[in-house]
Amino acid sequence: MPILRHVEGKTHATIQRALARYGCEEIEALYQFGTDIDRARCFLADRALDTTAEWFIFCDSDAVPPCGSGPFIRGLGYEIPEPNASMNAIERILSAPEDQKILSALCFLRRLPMVAACATGVAGGPEAVALVRAKSEPGETGTIEQDWVGMHFCRIHRSVFEEMRKYIWELAPKTKGGPWGYFLKLSAEESEDGSFCKRADSIGIQSYVDTALRVGHITNIII
Repeated sequence: MPILRHVEGKTHATIQRALARYGCEEIEALYQFGTDIDRARCFLADRALDTTAEWFIFCDSDAVPPCGSGPFIRGLGYEIPEPNASMNAIERILSAPEDQKILSALCFLRRLPMVAACATGVAGGPEAVALVRAKSEPGETGTIEQDWVGMHFCRIHRSVFEEMRKYIWELAPKTKGGPWGYFLKLSAEESEDGSFCKRADSIGIQSYVDTALRVGHITNIII
């Protein structure tokens, strides 16, 4: 979890409930404080690679993931339908096929009109509208391929980072005393998550979004 200032209360409440069924014996929480989001994600990836874990889950400090209780999520103001609202986000994202090495929940940018945080959502058109509609439709609609996905709540296999390290100068340049650059922005206009997915795509690793797993985003509006 990258943290610039603090963890939102709703994030803390939901992520702790989601973690409760596993405990610290199975899942270790890593935090990175007070740095730019791209560098924070890079530092976290390096720290995660120092463990024996196979899968890493990035969760932002303003995410509201479903945590096994639909009434609890709806009580926080997020009108997610059943059975989706009663999913455990961690259990759901870890149960996906192993060949989906980069898999994001369906989440939305902090603005109106509502836009899904993935390539299809930002591109606009009928498919983008369908993703917005999916937020309020019940059922498990499954995963779809994307050119890039947001890291708001995202599962990544350790091999993605290991493969990027093999192409250090092209994909993950490392500055002296700093982290490997998996998420460093490719340009001023590029997001850190888009840059990461583009690096992954260049070495043949596809990104996906799970449209059944809907994760809220804390802002001045309910998303």
